[in-house]
Amino acid sequence: MKRECAQAFHRLAALPHIRKTLLSCGAATAIISLAYQLKSPKRGLDCALALVSLTLVEHAEWPNVAEFLVQEGAVSAFMALMSLGADTVAPICVQGLFNLTTSAVGDGYYTNIEKVIKAIVNVPFTDKIDPRPVILKACVNCSRSYRLQPRLIEEGAIQIIEAFVPRIRNEEHREMSALILFNLSTSRQCRSDMVVKVSHEFVMLV
Repeated sequence: MKRECAQAFHRLAALPHIRKTLLSCGAATAIISLAYQLKSPKRGLDCALALVSLTLVEHAEWPNVAEFLVQEGAVSAFMALMSLGADTVAPICVQGLFNLTTSAVGDGYYTNIEKVIKAIVNVPFTDKIDPRPVILKACVNCSRSYRLQPRLIEEGAIQIIEAFVPRIRNEEHREMSALILFNLSTSRQCRSDMVVKVSHEFVMLV
């Protein structure tokens, strides 16, 4: 029954016009609960895709959808689902975590977004998944919120960028790295920490 439920949620959430209804009727809570019970990579993928689909609901249609999903346990659900498939389920889960940062820009800060930052910044790199490009995009979003800038530094975002910089060949990723540093440097609170943690590796961005 759990497998069929995962498939059904995936198919339903894939339809944009009913996602708001799914949120209203408690489907998000059911999907998150289901995430801890699945053992099959295929059904885990169904569950992850369903949850990611719900993160795409426009805020004009459902205010604070990201905050609602985080409060319901979406972050932990994504982290649990990742273990079901490093090269299949995990990338979808990382994308879901990224989607939960898109409302953080500017004044879009919401309660418990720190859980999202902690999770996505600490996603492990393996030979099957390199989440750093998505992590960079998430950090760009969060670095635009002055209240989240110190948290990025606390969670080690600078060290991750520093380790990634020497391997960056994509111009877009280089620009994102530079933008994160610029945004963080606008905070007086962050500057002293940046001086300590930023090394000569960042010269490579110039």
